[in-house]
Amino acid sequence: MANKMKRLVIPNSSVAFDFVRGLREKFEITTETPEECASLFLKKHADIALISPYEYAINYSVADITILPFAAISLTDKSKDSFLFFSKGIENISKVAYRKGYIYDTHIAKILFSENYKSKLSFQSFDEDEDIEKAFKKFDSLLLSGDEALENYNEETIGLLLAEEWVLLTGLPYVSYILVCHKENLTLDDISFIKENFKDIYSGEKEEYIGDERHNDEADLLNDVFGSDGYLESEFNDYEEENYIFDFDEAQKTSLNEYFNYLFSYSLIDDVPDLHFIE
Repeated sequence: MANKMKRLVIPNSSVAFDFVRGLREKFEITTETPEECASLFLKKHADIALISPYEYAINYSVADITILPFAAISLTDKSKDSFLFFSKGIENISKVAYRKGYIYDTHIAKILFSENYKSKLSFQSFDEDEDIEKAFKKFDSLLLSGDEALENYNEETIGLLLAEEWVLLTGLPYVSYILVCHKENLTLDDISFIKENFKDIYSGEKEEYIGDERHNDEADLLNDVFGSDGYLESEFNDYEEENYIFDFDEAQKTSLNEYFNYLFSYSLIDDVPDLHFIE
């Protein structure tokens, strides 16, 4: 009888699929909104999860969360992922709408507007299935993340890149997702496999594929990112280099600590968490 595959839950986005593409050989991969990823992980319905640093910070003291420090998803200072769109003709932004399931971006937006512009924002959510065109007509500004932000950005777009604002504030890359696990559920072989997977990505030993098209359908994402017969032959492309960084080095660790300290200073978390890495 074959061993049951351990479960990895990730946000439903193209970059998340690409980030974990090498882990599908050993883990069952499912997708949810960022908030639901954290919820499933905390309920121990998943052994590994790709979660926002905010979810790590608010749950660190009450749950078993260990960071796998082999890679993370950070945004470049030019990344269109996590973008605050302004409606045409609107000059003063105070009310911001965000998609349900993506509340974590509201916290960084609140910090950045206060620190960089001495301005306060208020937030309200719109439904997960609400059409984006209708949402643009209803609200003065929209905070969009992931594929949805990338799909709706164009050269005429007016707004702010949150990652760029974070770099202006701290001089550091904005870390959007970290890979965490329930340590007791992983074997040494599991950990070694994960570590070698990300080592292979950096060394170029595996063919890499980043889909140029953004998708909302999970089946399309799985097929495009993973291919039907394994890794697709494609080089690390301009889209990926412009928007994302997969390193997890001192810059990312310092950025996380800065982010946690800002969250604490704005009373968004009760304590500043330590970065608890797997040994």
